[in-house]
Amino acid sequence: MTPLPTQPELSFWEKLDLIPGYLSIISTLLYTSATGVFRGKSGAKQYNVHVFHSAVRRMCDRLSLRQAQYIAPPSSAAYEEYMKENNLPAETVTLPHGTVGHWFGKKDAKNVLIYYHGGGFALAASAGHFNFVNNLITTLNNNGHDVALFFLAYTLTPSASYPTQLRQSVEALRYILSDQSRSPSSVLVGGDSAGGNLALATLLHLSHPHPEIDPLPITEKLAGVFAFAPWVSFRPDWPSLEGNRYKDIIPKEALMKWSAAYLNGKEADAWSEPMLRRRSGGRMCLSNG
Repeated sequence: MTPLPTQPELSFWEKLDLIPGYLSIISTLLYTSATGVFRGKSGAKQYNVHVFHSAVRRMCDRLSLRQAQYIAPPSSAAYEEYMKENNLPAETVTLPHGTVGHWFGKKDAKNVLIYYHGGGFALAASAGHFNFVNNLITTLNNNGHDVALFFLAYTLTPSASYPTQLRQSVEALRYILSDQSRSPSSVLVGGDSAGGNLALATLLHLSHPHPEIDPLPITEKLAGVFAFAPWVSFRPDWPSLEGNRYKDIIPKEALMKWSAAYLNGKEADAWSEPMLRRRSGGRMCLSNG
């Protein structure tokens, strides 16, 4: 059984290496703050975005996956803290295959949105994710839609690799459909970045089950599937990656590191890399990020 997500235990040397790591990130932040006004078209349009993205890119380059996970709380701890700070009722459900899901809103709402967070399969969900989904269902409910949200805290790499995260995503949907006795027509799935990848892969699993994951037969269509800036291709040679090197928040090198950790030596397929579904003749709808 895959262990529940926790912060990794770093060795003495890994902890010691955080000191020059922090100094490197701070140096980048200070340097970009001073030079950002001269960035021209090569950087992000907004100055504050340019500075912030530069610091995040440096963090992704400088810190290992284990170090990056060590300095941030696990998804479940971040959820508990967010709900407490915002005076919201927290409810966590243990799911099969070593993961948990977190509720936002009323469980008896007419519709349920299952959300898979981004972070390259390597970074935990943050307050930013929770603020986004909470605002999302608040806006939907204020506009006459009766919606609750179920947030999956899947296991991160390198503690687990593909197809573990997809299996957990499918189990989250199975829980809502079976344990919560929901009709597929009242359930939506979605996510951002790597979470968008999982949303599309979960949809594919319904019609073409992954050979290592139990099928999930449904008798009617889901209410909907959406993906914000979904990570659909692991190829590092897209022209946009180089053209936006000093604009994007995640550097190409980090994407290569994260995708390698996710696949963990396995060959990519349509469930791990949705763009490959198109090459095999399947249809696919992509969203702009």
